[in-house]
Amino acid sequence: MDRLEPETAGFDLSTIGGGLGFVMMFAMASTSNDAAVKKIGRRAWHRLHGFGQLTLAVVYLAIYLERIVADLSYWPAFSALIFAFGLRGAVAIQSRDLRSTRLPTE
Repeated sequence: MDRLEPETAGFDLSTIGGGLGFVMMFAMASTSNDAAVKKIGRRAWHRLHGFGQLTLAVVYLAIYLERIVADLSYWPAFSALIFAFGLRGAVAIQSRDLRSTRLPTE
């Protein structure tokens, strides 16, 4: 039996990243209902979905980075992705600041 090389077996970085992206999409889709949130807990659900979104963004960037640099037609989608993560980060920072300024209840 011939030895499988990474090039012939299809195991390169984009295949592994794409596979991880599909696994994360499946995990997020299968937990996107109220019963799953109750079962795994809200905190775990938020962590799963936050990590899943970040994973998909990194996979997208890794796969399309060369195309983004070379072809201007990819810039609108890339800009929207950067804007969405910037907005998400700003909301997270604001939410953390609001939680830290609340007075304790007596």
